[in-house]
Amino acid sequence: ITMLAFFYSCSDDDDSAIDLEGVENIRTIDTLRVDDMRKNYQTLLSYLGTPDDEVVTMVNRFKYDVVLTVISYKVKDPFGNLRTLSGVVSYPVLPDSEKSKKLRIYSFLHGTIASNDESLSSLGGNDMLGEPIIYFSAHEKGYIGVFPDYFGYGVDKDNMHYYGHGKTLAAASRGMIDAIPTYTKQRSLNLDFDKLYISGYSEGAVAALSTLKNYSEKSSRFKDFVTIG
Repeated sequence: ITMLAFFYSCSDDDDSAIDLEGVENIRTIDTLRVDDMRKNYQTLLSYLGTPDDEVVTMVNRFKYDVVLTVISYKVKDPFGNLRTLSGVVSYPVLPDSEKSKKLRIYSFLHGTIASNDESLSSLGGNDMLGEPIIYFSAHEKGYIGVFPDYFGYGVDKDNMHYYGHGKTLAAASRGMIDAIPTYTKQRSLNLDFDKLYISGYSEGAVAALSTLKNYSEKSSRFKDFVTIG
């Protein structure tokens, strides 16, 4: 598998593009236990033929339980109408001694799906254990996972999905990311604006690059961007 990384830096002179609509609603799905994630990830890595010593090293870096929530937020569609979209946010359960820890955002943009039943926000807690992308939030460095549904999925499932359309994919993705500062305040979490990680595959690769392009054109409080696809 070939992975390409793109780095982009910008200033934070203008906050006008940040958190315009905020978080409309938050629904908690479940809390994944770190021991369960370690067990599942170890099984997956072993199945993929990862050497045993590497498996142990990687699995031992999981440190936190992970809270899973579905949020909704508003963005404009291609016709200028405000629409409510949704997605999943995951974050680590920090012990009291680490409550001041700053967490970076990792946003994974999903690939082509055939129905809303495949969207992450439609899954339950047990189903989430089968989604290793969630496990980033359990990592010892601590990440806030941001996983948008896009237009036409999640709470917007009765409307059109603009497949492969860069601007609407970017609007859905950036809209959710830019709502996270409000989310973290509500959850008493501290956000690190030094780096924003964005990745995706298939349609999600289009979304990732389109989102990066949007950030390059419109200022943000995030300083550096890393896109892997």
